[in-house]
Amino acid sequence: MLSYQTWALSSLNANLSERGAANEQWRFNTMTDEEEQ
Repeated sequence: MLSYQTWALSSLNANLSERGAANEQWRFNTMTDEEEQ
């Protein structure tokens, strides 16, 4: 049971950090697009 909780937490953390990185990339792309126009 404990190993499952540990796996679930690490999986959740990985998903959050991946989404955070994707969000930062999206914001950077949006700022770049606005500057070019």
